[in-house]
Amino acid sequence: MSGMERILDEMMFRFPMILGIIFLDEDGFPIATAGDYSLDVDGLGPTIAYCYKFHAQMGMEMRMSLESVVVDFDKMRFCQCSLPNGTLTVLAEAGVKLGMIRFITRKIKNKLESFMKEREAERKIVPEEPRLKLPSEEEIRSIIARLESESLHGLR
Repeated sequence: MSGMERILDEMMFRFPMILGIIFLDEDGFPIATAGDYSLDVDGLGPTIAYCYKFHAQMGMEMRMSLESVVVDFDKMRFCQCSLPNGTLTVLAEAGVKLGMIRFITRKIKNKLESFMKEREAERKIVPEEPRLKLPSEEEIRSIIARLESESLHGLR
């Protein structure tokens, strides 16, 4: 279980009215999920990500800040918000109050952002020397000469 999934499981335990939590990358592919819900995340993920991008664009055009979007769907309530590398979607029972689901979503978002900041240095590790090295012009000439001599020997 990854660190993100541990955080999501902890939040599921802390807030029993939550049915599921889905963290999607920018294209809608699931990064981490938790909960027991009857949705196909792989199929629904791109739609969720697109819907949030649509609302975010609409908010920008109206010159309004968009912190979260709440949608009622099939006896569930979705609350979406953006994270640095994707979209967080919290699924709750339909009867959960809007303020409560926004509060829970903000808590989860803050936990995930802290987790990602802690791991940011690990993601930026770059090898000191490149693993692939291009040959110099002299090495290229040497290789070409060797191949030409080998092909000439093969013809004899």
